[in-house]
Amino acid sequence: MAGIRDGDLVVAADGAAVRSWQDLRWRLLRASGAADIAVDVERPDGVRLRRTVSLASLTGADWEGNFMPALGFRTDLGAPLIDEVLPDKPAARAGLRAGDRILAIDGDAIRSPAEVAARTNARPGAAVTFRIDRDGSAQNVTVTTDVTEQAGRKVGIVGIRLKVDPAFADRLAVTVRYGAVDALVQGTRKTWELATFTVRMLGRILIGEASLKNISGPITMADFAGQSAQAGTLVFVGYLALISISLGVLNLLPVPLLDGGHLLYYFAEIIKGSPVSDRAFEVGQRIGMAMLAVLMALALFNDLSRLF
Repeated sequence: MAGIRDGDLVVAADGAAVRSWQDLRWRLLRASGAADIAVDVERPDGVRLRRTVSLASLTGADWEGNFMPALGFRTDLGAPLIDEVLPDKPAARAGLRAGDRILAIDGDAIRSPAEVAARTNARPGAAVTFRIDRDGSAQNVTVTTDVTEQAGRKVGIVGIRLKVDPAFADRLAVTVRYGAVDALVQGTRKTWELATFTVRMLGRILIGEASLKNISGPITMADFAGQSAQAGTLVFVGYLALISISLGVLNLLPVPLLDGGHLLYYFAEIIKGSPVSDRAFEVGQRIGMAMLAVLMALALFNDLSRLF
């Protein structure tokens, strides 16, 4: 609806340069809660245009998942390859094999692994026709999905793990490098952006604009640590940086027991000209302990809910 077309190259979003898909996703996520965002695109003929993309239609639940398709942004990753067929699952029973290339589902062309998941999840217990390429020969395979429940709704699964064609991925890959000085500048800027975004998200949770499900505990952190480690060293180091920044922001909140609480006491001492009373300090410690206990219980509850 904003007038962005297939083949457009996004060069900036919300006034900041965009050099990769991750950059675009981060800029859109930072703009969550706003009515719209300005996106600059470059047409194949070299013409640059500014388009305004509406964000008003997305709810809090949309932002918690993969919100890019909900906004209409989708990259062409090519027909996905089946990396593994899980035993005793619909795909294995139907005869799908590792190495098969999924060309279409129910007659609609497939251009990424996410599209396979979206189409099969939407058809619980139904027959789905896969158009595959096996050793250069195209054929149709009908798979009847199993039914499972996720987040309170029934979804279909076929039991396959997919991957992007490595040759296609190499053509899409973007490597961004900075010199030592620029890297420090970019690192400082990104740290500030993550810290302010964390504070803003906490504020939205407190006023009910964002779901409490955004709060995660040690189980989810360990899960994502494992996933990021499998994705590569740079991804894992980036995840560690994200956790460090989040913990740093949390520790500086004005809550007794935390460093931010001590700073709050020091500020009160400056204002009144003397230390806070032992009674006030004791009450503050109890309040802080109760707040942290509730936060930890909520995070653990969310972890167990995702797990089971």
